[in-house]
Amino acid sequence: MEKYEKFAALAEKDKLTATDKKAIAAEADALGIEINPNCPSCYKDAAIQIALRYKPEQKTQAGSKYELFDDIDITIHSFKFGSMRCCNATISDEAARRWLAAGLPRRFFKTIPDENNE
Repeated sequence: MEKYEKFAALAEKDKLTATDKKAIAAEADALGIEINPNCPSCYKDAAIQIALRYKPEQKTQAGSKYELFDDIDITIHSFKFGSMRCCNATISDEAARRWLAAGLPRRFFKTIPDENNE
């Protein structure tokens, strides 16, 4: 998690220092990511790739039969249900049913149990 945060922060910086570039180059070399030193944006691109390699996985709440695809983290606004954050960290069977009723597309779900044959 520490490396993820470090390289995500470097990827967001407007201007990278020589120390930043050295750290990115060292980690990129360890992970097999190639950097063209003459390219002005390659260090930022490499920092993004490194951060993605160290990004922690989202876990589905225990006991939920529904599962969203990875990296789905959105907020939907429903007249009936109000605002709801939809992600694997906040999913429960009841919440997933509400999200579907509010119009969250079924294609966002990796797993949807068959309501008739649970």
